Amino acid sequence: MSLSDRLARHAIGTANELEDDLLEAATTIDDQAAEIERLRAERDGLHLAICGGEDAPGYAASLSHETVLKVLSDNYESARRDSQLAWDGETANTWKARALAAESSLDEAVGVLTSTAASLDAATSLLSRGGRQAAPSNQMFHQMLKDYEAALADARDFITKHSGGGS
Repeated sequence: MSLSDRLARHAIGTANELEDDLLEAATTIDDQAAEIERLRAERDGLHLAICGGEDAPGYAASLSHETVLKVLSDNYESARRDSQLAWDGETANTWKARALAAESSLDEAVGVLTSTAASLDAATSLLSRGGRQAAPSNQMFHQMLKDYEAALADARDFITKHSGGGS
């Protein structure tokens, strides 16, 4: 019922009808005030979420709607940039895949360095006991030299590959 209808009704109505209408209007106003308060609380919660909390009490509530929308837009752009960092479109690798590749590379490095260390240990032992004469046979000496050279070549290849000197 419109306001004009209510006023017309009261011009010819009774006091009870007026009280009923006033009570209904007061209830409607109270319901609307509660809804407004709920919406304000929701807006304030969104402001806090969008702005990342408050540095000082009341800060987020003091921001205009336009300012909060700007913060939201900036946050979206920042998140989009971050997601671009986490996704390399050319190779379709995520950071997780890159981390797994790095872990695999580390495993390879440990293998190469273990082999190199073992060869250097053997070479040191051999040289400390008299060089070629320390080997039980010429064939064993040449095999040991071949192993040392292969381990050294593996180490050099790995270093070149992982220091930007190779692809």
